[in-house]
Amino acid sequence: MQNYYQLLNISPSAKKAEIQKVINTELRRWTQRTNSPQFEKRQEAERMVRKLEEIEKILLDDEKRSKYDEQLESADLSPNQTSQSTPESSTEKSNLAPQNIRQQIAQGWQYLEQGRTFDALFLARKVVEQMPDNPEVWALLAYARFQNGEKQEAIQAMTRACSLDSSRADYFIFLGDVYRSFQRLDQAEKHYHRAIELNHKDIMVQYKLGLLFLELKQYQRAIDTFEKCLQVSPRNPEVERELARAYIELATIDWILIPKGHVYLSEGIYPVGQNLNLAKAESYLERASRLSFNDPELRKKLHLAKKNLGEIKGRKFTGSWVWAIASVVMFWLVIWIKYLMDGTPYNEQLDNMIAMFLEPVLYIISAFSPRLRYIQEAVKRKSPRTDFAYLFDWLRERTGMGAYIFTGLLMVLCIPIVNFILPIVIVYNFYKNYFKYWKQRV
Repeated sequence: MQNYYQLLNISPSAKKAEIQKVINTELRRWTQRTNSPQFEKRQEAERMVRKLEEIEKILLDDEKRSKYDEQLESADLSPNQTSQSTPESSTEKSNLAPQNIRQQIAQGWQYLEQGRTFDALFLARKVVEQMPDNPEVWALLAYARFQNGEKQEAIQAMTRACSLDSSRADYFIFLGDVYRSFQRLDQAEKHYHRAIELNHKDIMVQYKLGLLFLELKQYQRAIDTFEKCLQVSPRNPEVERELARAYIELATIDWILIPKGHVYLSEGIYPVGQNLNLAKAESYLERASRLSFNDPELRKKLHLAKKNLGEIKGRKFTGSWVWAIASVVMFWLVIWIKYLMDGTPYNEQLDNMIAMFLEPVLYIISAFSPRLRYIQEAVKRKSPRTDFAYLFDWLRERTGMGAYIFTGLLMVLCIPIVNFILPIVIVYNFYKNYFKYWKQRV
């Protein structure tokens, strides 16, 4: 027969008002949990609400309570029995305790495995009263409280278990897990390290410590920890997955995620930080590629990182093909106008003939920008293009279709002075895209 007084943690002589207050508090707590997204927890909460309603009907009705108290006494489960035990009965309980306690602890763990949290919690409380110096009992109480959502109380119970038996690595792992769920990551790390000191071959605690370092964004420490795990348990898929994640995060720590719909860049992660080490990033991404893990999202991230790392190597034409072609036409018009006005034959305009072919070629070469610079400018949502192409983008942002009209007028105006404008643009491009870039890398 279940002792409702112990269940509510009240005295058998408690008044109705006190009983009603405790029941209302418990009902509020368990009713909130009936909305849990987890089926098991929701089912447990519904069972507890029904149990509390049953207790309320019995203990708040004088006649039913009187009958219940008589049955409780006859069942030899009176809540006063513990406090009224004689020295003789205490000695008897002490002699019987070890075997009974082991059975009750085993029953408590069975309740937890079955999802019967409340039953496990009730049993653990009762056993703690009987054997307050048994660490296994406190550990059971800690797990029951944690499963019941009482995290702070679970910490207190397991801390007590650790003080009674400091050689149990699993106790410290539990504390690390609970502190981590609280986001008290410094305490979690401390208890994980203590567990490792007690059992350095335990892969699970090493794995959890690595996950903690990932949360702390301490990627190098996470890598070191996961690599130690693989030394003990090679080809462990979960460890390899998280090790790959740590490699990717460390390789792309100074990168920026670009979502879909960017004006200049496709979706992906791009290296744009000030402290880039591309050789190191490539090395880490290559290590991640050699690991076996089944995580489509992580594989996609790795693929995009490698793709974008490959794309930043080399150069990209950021000038204007229209101006390159138009410059040839402009030079031809200059030669033709000079022939019409001065009668100068084509073969005597050698300088213009050479310029007509050479300067557009030099312009095209000068307008090949380093891809890294292109990406860094594009990430800022600035036009990554140069000279005439940049001017066109600038006009289009402000005038829309009017940019085409302004560009056409500018080309007409530049015909007489193309010999002066294009060399200046070429020199500027070579300085920005070659000399300045080389100087920065050095």
